[in-house]
Amino acid sequence: MATSLLEGRTVVVTRGEGDGVRWVEELRQRGAVVLHRPCITTEYFNDEESARALAHALTGAAWIVFTSRHGVQAAAALWPRSLPAGVRLAVVGTATGEAAAEFFGPVDLVAPEGTGRSLALALLRKLPPEKCGRKPKIAIAAAEGGRRDLDQVIPAQRADIVHVAVYRTVPHPPLDPPEDLSRIDEPVVLLASPSAVAGLLNRARLPENARIVTIGPSTSEAARKAGLKIAGEARERTLESMLEVIP
Repeated sequence: MATSLLEGRTVVVTRGEGDGVRWVEELRQRGAVVLHRPCITTEYFNDEESARALAHALTGAAWIVFTSRHGVQAAAALWPRSLPAGVRLAVVGTATGEAAAEFFGPVDLVAPEGTGRSLALALLRKLPPEKCGRKPKIAIAAAEGGRRDLDQVIPAQRADIVHVAVYRTVPHPPLDPPEDLSRIDEPVVLLASPSAVAGLLNRARLPENARIVTIGPSTSEAARKAGLKIAGEARERTLESMLEVIP
C-alpha cells in the first residue's frame, strides 16, 4: 500500500509489546495514526521436560523446522549450542530465517511463499523417495497447539514428524469495561495470530466498519469464528503483505 493511502488512517496494531514496535514505527513513517494495543503475551518454556523433548527430537533428525522467530528464540534457550551434525535448517519467513541464522547457523530452506504449507511442499521435494531406506526425521519447534501444515502435506510414509512445543501465546485478559474504539471511523485492525483475535475481543470494542486484515488462513479462521468480517488476508506472513490487501 502506498504511503498516501495510509496517510491519516487509524491502524490498530495488535502484536505483543516487543513484536509490535517495528510495525508501529513503519506505519507511522507511512503517515498512519497508529494505536498499539498488544493483544497477546508470549511465554517461552524453560523447564527440563521441554529441554529433553527438544533434545530427543533433534537426535537423529534430518531437519529442524521453525515457523516463527519466537520458536527460534525459545529453542535456542532450551538448546544453547550448535545443531547436531547433519541436521538441516528450514524456516517460514525472512524474520524467522534471520533469527535462526543468528542462533543456529546457515538456513538451508526458506518457505518460497512465506507460509507453512509452502515450506511443507518444498521439504517434501527434498525428501528421499518412498521405500528408499530409513525415513528421515523432521523436528518442528513451534507454539503449543500450533498449525500442523507439515503433517497435512507430507505423507507418513515419507518422514517421521516430531512436534515440540517450545512456547505459547496467551490472549490479553478481559478488560472491564473494554476499551471503546467504536467511535473511530473505519480503523484498520491488523491481526497476526489466532490468539490476537481472542485478546482483541477481550480488551476492545470495535466499530462495525472496522477493516480487519489478517496475516494468514489460521488467523482468518479464528476471526470468522469470533464473528469478525475479514477485509483482507495477507498472502505472506509480513507487514508489507498485510498492507497490500487493505481495502
